[in-house]
Amino acid sequence: MAYKGVYSSEDFKKVSARNSANRVHYPKELAHRTGSKPFRQVIWKDLGENKGMKPKLVDIFHSTRKKGTSLPNVETAKKLDEIRETMKKDPSLSDVQIAQKVFNSKSRDRVVGFGGGMKVADLRGQRPSREELEAELILLRNRTKFLKIEWRQYKMKTTNLRVV
Repeated sequence: MAYKGVYSSEDFKKVSARNSANRVHYPKELAHRTGSKPFRQVIWKDLGENKGMKPKLVDIFHSTRKKGTSLPNVETAKKLDEIRETMKKDPSLSDVQIAQKVFNSKSRDRVVGFGGGMKVADLRGQRPSREELEAELILLRNRTKFLKIEWRQYKMKTTNLRVV
């Protein structure tokens, strides 16, 4: 089928209409400017994650929305300032929590501000392996046994004391 056939098919028109309706809800001023380059690639190559550097939300937001070296409009600059202010107010917040606060994200699986392909699980980092979890469980069980023994010894000492 030629390209004309694809674009004029009913299925394509339905998908296109749905996508257009979905895009209406997002402010055009905050649209990213990376084109088809995935955010993950921007984070990896441009912001130095491949060199062990961990970019913050502020860096990712700026890099994906800048036009040349500056931001294209006032609304984008205000949103960047809001991200910075949120980070200053509570430095203990993770990038995910900051994005959810600033962008009023109610989604649990996608992170607004990091691009369509980023999931919360991608930002939380690698999960421990089963072996690591089992080793930690064994350590905690041993610690619990030790604390139970100490507690029994303490109870025995205190029950033998007489109040004078």
